Amino acid sequence: MDYVGKAYLNKGNAPEALTYFQKALAVREAKDPEKYQEKIAESAQNIGDAFYAQGKYNHALKQYNKALFSQEKILGAEHPSTATTYNDIASVYDSQGKYEKALEWHQKALVIREKVLGTDHPDTATTYSNIALVYYRQGEYEKALEWYQKALAIREKVLGTEHPDTATTYNNIAIGILQARGI
Repeated sequence: MDYVGKAYLNKGNAPEALTYFQKALAVREAKDPEKYQEKIAESAQNIGDAFYAQGKYNHALKQYNKALFSQEKILGAEHPSTATTYNDIASVYDSQGKYEKALEWHQKALVIREKVLGTDHPDTATTYSNIALVYYRQGEYEKALEWYQKALAIREKVLGTEHPDTATTYNNIAIGILQARGI
């Protein structure tokens, strides 16, 4: 059911995706919650994604926190999946304009990703970009550029100069430069 939900979410149909994610969660919780704890966390994460896509940030935050509780219990506080949830929570705060909280959660994700995945991993670059975006939204363009440059260094090295994620980073840096110059 999760794959069907993800397909709907990728097509932009978050309400239909939510239906499938909630069905998957109900099945997993009804069976053996202890046995399926990791899958329950995955379902909660997916439900959070569907709520986030609909702009229902408080509902998304509730689901991300549910996923986080399970992930920290099962996978530990230093697992890449836990870092992803930290980033998701940060994105909710960013969307709500709560930039300091967003930075706090992105930093938690960054600590894990740098330690577990390393400083040359695409997921670490994603966290750098997320931090840059928060600074950009705050109008702190020089800080944003600094973080985008860190992301770019990884993406060029690991993904290459013609990868779509690298191109997005080029674009973000160009916009940041224009903003920093008041253009």
